[in-house]
Amino acid sequence: MASEQVGPKVVPSMFRYGGDGIFVFINNPKIKLNLYGSIRSVETELNKHGLVSQNIVGFYYLLRKKAGLLNKRINGFNVNNYQNSAIINNKSKNVSLRQALINLLSSENKLFDLEEVYMKIEDFYNVSDYQREVDNYHYPRIQHEIRAHLKKLVDERVISNISRAKYRIAK
Repeated sequence: MASEQVGPKVVPSMFRYGGDGIFVFINNPKIKLNLYGSIRSVETELNKHGLVSQNIVGFYYLLRKKAGLLNKRINGFNVNNYQNSAIINNKSKNVSLRQALINLLSSENKLFDLEEVYMKIEDFYNVSDYQREVDNYHYPRIQHEIRAHLKKLVDERVISNISRAKYRIAK
């Protein structure tokens, strides 16, 4: 991701919520982030102004949480886009993270990058508050769990790891 570029680092507390999914940079009110957009669009907007987030996924999540926008994306991912309608009903059930990952990867015939898996898994898996907490490495705990399950699924040949951080259901 572009966040690896060097520039002034920003954290969610440097932005105030202006309503309607828009966050305004406190130091420069001309810099606005639309949290109805995708994670990539938020990251692009930051980079356009020479700003960078050390953990764009956590940054995006925390701002969306602050705005009350979790599981309410308009642009970007929407659970209604899934070809496999069974996946939509999984959020209401107590489905395991392992099964949620399998369902996600088999929902579309494409490669999923790790960042996309992090983002999409929350739309139909009941992530607990504990799993959302940021750990000592400044990442939500759920990301560590997801990587551990992905490794096990690759070892079991249920999914394939095509290249670094790229996954798909095994054929």
